[in-house]
Amino acid sequence: MTPFPTLKLPLGDLGPISRTAQANAVAEAIGWPKGTNDAQLFTSLFSVPGYEVGVRKPGKESAWEGAKRNDNDMLPTIVANGVFVEYQPGFVTIFEELQQLGVGRNTLALELIGCLMFRSAFMLDHEEIEPGCWRYSPPDDVMTEIEKWTPAAANVPIQVFLQLIDTLALNEDVKYQTLGYEIQKGVGRRNNLATCAHIVAVFLGRASLVRFAGTLARPPSGVAPLSRKAAEQAFPLLAGRTSVQ
Repeated sequence: MTPFPTLKLPLGDLGPISRTAQANAVAEAIGWPKGTNDAQLFTSLFSVPGYEVGVRKPGKESAWEGAKRNDNDMLPTIVANGVFVEYQPGFVTIFEELQQLGVGRNTLALELIGCLMFRSAFMLDHEEIEPGCWRYSPPDDVMTEIEKWTPAAANVPIQVFLQLIDTLALNEDVKYQTLGYEIQKGVGRRNNLATCAHIVAVFLGRASLVRFAGTLARPPSGVAPLSRKAAEQAFPLLAGRTSVQ
C-alpha cells in the first residue's frame, strides 16, 4: 500500500476544485469582528491544550493611506497560555524555520510538510465544519509522522506553526481580494504556499536553488510557486491521481 494515500492530488485542475472553499473562507474572514487599532478583537480558528491560533482585527494595513489600504487586514496570531505571541513571520523567517526542520532530522518529515503546504495552496485539507466555514485539518497520519521527528517549530508545536502559516495564507487571500485582484488566478494563498513548498523542495535537493532564487527575485511578484508537475516530481507522495472526495 502506498504510504500516506491522503496526500495524493485529486484529478483535474486544482484551481476550480478549491474555488468554493477559497471564496467562502475569504467571505467568512471579512465578516469576523473588528475592534480598533488600540483594542483589536481576536477570533480563534484552532486550539490545542495551551495554544490557540487565530486572527486579531484590524491589522496594520487597515490604517494605511492610499491605494494599498486594506480595510479587511488581519493579524494572524498565536496565543500561548492566554498570552499573545508577537510572532508574525514573513517569507525569510518561514524559510529559515523550514530549513531548520530539515537539519539533522528525518527528511521524510520535511517532505511531508512540503506536501501539506502544496496541498494547502489549494485548500485540499480544509474541512467545512458548518456551511461556509472552512478550517485547516491536515491528515492525522501525516501529522503523527511529522510530530515523531519535528515536534516543534518557532518554539511552538509543529501543528500550531502549520496552522499559523495557513492563517497567514488566508490573510493574503483577504488582502488581494480587498484590493481588487482575482485570487483564483493564483495571487495570495496559492502563490505563497506553493512558494513555501518550492523552498522545501530546494532544501531536499529536489529543485534548483538558482531557479528558485531567480524566480523569487523577478519583479513584480516576489514569489516562486511550484507548479503541479514540479510538485509531483519533487514530492512523489503527491502523485497518483485520486477522485475528489
